[in-house]
Amino acid sequence: MKLIKNLFSFLLLTIFSLTFFGCSFGETFEKNPEISAEEGILLAQKNVDPEPGTHLLNLDNGDRLPLRSLTINLSSGTYLDNRVKVVGAVNPADDVFEVTGVSILERLSGDDDIIQTETYKNLELGVIFDYRNDWEKSEVLDVVTLLSPSTFTEADDRDQIVISRAPFDYKFSEEESALKQYFRLHFDSMMEITDYINYVGPNKLEAVKMTAGTRDTDYYLYRPGFIYTLSFISSNNYLASNGRAFNDLLSSFTFVPVTEEEEKQEEAKSDLLSNEDAEEMENAASQYDIANFSTFASAPYNFQTVYPSSWYYSGSSKQLPNVSYGYDLGSDPIDGNNVLISVDVLTVDIPNGKKISMLGNDLVLVRNSESNVYTSVGGHNFWVHGYGEEEDLILFIAANIKEVVDSE
Repeated sequence: MKLIKNLFSFLLLTIFSLTFFGCSFGETFEKNPEISAEEGILLAQKNVDPEPGTHLLNLDNGDRLPLRSLTINLSSGTYLDNRVKVVGAVNPADDVFEVTGVSILERLSGDDDIIQTETYKNLELGVIFDYRNDWEKSEVLDVVTLLSPSTFTEADDRDQIVISRAPFDYKFSEEESALKQYFRLHFDSMMEITDYINYVGPNKLEAVKMTAGTRDTDYYLYRPGFIYTLSFISSNNYLASNGRAFNDLLSSFTFVPVTEEEEKQEEAKSDLLSNEDAEEMENAASQYDIANFSTFASAPYNFQTVYPSSWYYSGSSKQLPNVSYGYDLGSDPIDGNNVLISVDVLTVDIPNGKKISMLGNDLVLVRNSESNVYTSVGGHNFWVHGYGEEEDLILFIAANIKEVVDSE
């Protein structure tokens, strides 16, 4: 009898729990994030990658999805560097895809884990990058060719990576960046290159990416006086691991100063600013009436400068190489997409460029796809930059950067 009473009490307690707590369980499941699946090549993140998370999924459209998992070892050789399908949900706190399940769609990695890399540095060409040491390297003038490991076939057809440089005399234009001008002059069809802009290497060098088919790829980069082309040329014996080798090279590629003699020549040329040009710039900047400007000051970096009184500004930490903090200016409330001019605090030295003195500040002007003005004030190096049509205003803002001395 006692057993029956205990059983009856247990049933009553169960019914009571389901009645009063059932909705809570349902609500818990309803609040779970939406589960989805994504496919791509799984990569481990590198220190230079800006995304949060621990891993990346290279999607078929070229985008990179940041990943993490608390339950699965994504670094396992079973999954890493292979084409996989991941299941999970995006964490709204940081937009990282939280992986709860993973399966292999295509095994791409073989012995990649034992492949070593070497650093290639060429001061004549002005480049440095890492490449796999089982690739065969050759150099001819301004061209470096890397051949993938031998296929041991009769034709020995191999995938190639080619880094080349060609002279290009960019004629500065407010309407055309150097890359846009290059494509207009060297390609028959006009195109809007902004649709093809990518960024290469740890310094996020701006490049135009062009593809032929699904494998062959060219990246075009501009450096004053030259166009560099980084190419992957597939063979009939194409291997996906060789395509990844090209991507690894891209992630490490950056420019370095050319040989000392050329560096001195370039520096001497870049310092030349005719009296006529300097006077024209000073006259253009002097057109502004300071009464139409407001002042903003930065306490952490002890400086102030001016901006048009009708404009808006916003300060924030920036995900830019060599920038510790920055202030964005625009004619509308700043939302990240309508910035006209930026005033950034650099963590590195000011580059070489055309020198001009204005309102007591020594300025350095560098023109590429933007107008860039650099100045050093109060122990900090500043980078003021924006669209070419705003160059006069950029100069004026840079010339008005002043040190703010603590009055304590």
